[in-house]
Amino acid sequence: MSDVKVFRLARGVCFKPPRTWSVQVRYAFVYHEGGSVEAEAGRLAIYLGPRRFFDGQEDREEHLYRFSDGRVGVLNGPPDDRFMPVEDVEIAALAAQVKTLPELVAEKGLLLETISRLDPFALIVCPLCRGTEFTTVDLASVWCDRCNMQFSTRTTAGDPGVVVDTDPVHYRSTDAHYVIPRRDLTLTVVLKDFGYSSHPEGKCGSYCVNGTTYEERVERMNYYVSAPTSLRDPAHWCGLEVYDWTLYGQAKRPDRDNRELRTIVDDPEAAGRIYGKRVRSHRLPSVDLLAEGEPGGEGREWWYLADVLYNDRRIPWWPMWWKVRAVLEPSPCGEGQVVKGWVITNRTLCPGCLRPADEGDHHPCEWDRMGWMPG
Repeated sequence: MSDVKVFRLARGVCFKPPRTWSVQVRYAFVYHEGGSVEAEAGRLAIYLGPRRFFDGQEDREEHLYRFSDGRVGVLNGPPDDRFMPVEDVEIAALAAQVKTLPELVAEKGLLLETISRLDPFALIVCPLCRGTEFTTVDLASVWCDRCNMQFSTRTTAGDPGVVVDTDPVHYRSTDAHYVIPRRDLTLTVVLKDFGYSSHPEGKCGSYCVNGTTYEERVERMNYYVSAPTSLRDPAHWCGLEVYDWTLYGQAKRPDRDNRELRTIVDDPEAAGRIYGKRVRSHRLPSVDLLAEGEPGGEGREWWYLADVLYNDRRIPWWPMWWKVRAVLEPSPCGEGQVVKGWVITNRTLCPGCLRPADEGDHHPCEWDRMGWMPG
């Protein structure tokens, strides 16, 4: 039974916005926009208790109060002489059904630790299939509903924000835009919160120095920065510092129990060129360069991670991505078609800038240095 209590305000109180997401009604996750809550005398408020959080510098504590319209406000302490306990039995019974998130997970034998004020899965897209629907089980794991990419989160090195790591070990390449080895590779995006969670979207203050659009970001920061492909809405990222999806690790050859769909039909040895090599790519090639084709795979294109070129310090610097199409065969189940393997349609994506070799100036890419020519 929750120990939340109902109070009626004896006089007006100004509540601050919460610093992290919270729970209201029956376990509904709520991410709060900025803005104070002005509560006049006579209003009912449910006291949800204290909550600790990390503000990027130190551990702090805030006390949560919920109102009948669903809004949640914060004060620095528990109810004082401005609050009068409500003795109504029915109201008290309804309030007792409300549980805070720490109480909910405590019933499962867990302690709750929040990483950031940011809600990363409301911001990002799946790096391999661009999916925006994610699923979690008891707060333990998250996966992409479209391609089954696995996600986990952790803290940054010290700045406010969150790091999202992905594991492709169980992802389905046919439902994604990229064909990569499944084992021992990771994709990571870093979202730093320099004001994003402190104000409602579109209501930026003078403290918002990062710029709302890509053009504003370049102008204000005075140096080149690419628009993030990791966000659902890359046009609105005021207050976010985004280190976009980075692919890294050492591609491991699958064994008999961990097969993966990477066969190049007309060149069986091509799939093995990447295995055993270290990979590090700070960008992924654009999905806008791929043909969409039919839902079943007919005419559709994928990006296929084929190899990696090392620089003169033996650092895996330039990934080689090929365009491929699926080779289809009748399904063994008797209905529809399945992907048998892949056929290469284009090998001309520049490993240096990840643009087509016949577009733009590639002199800075130094093809001679990397030992690569389109073909």
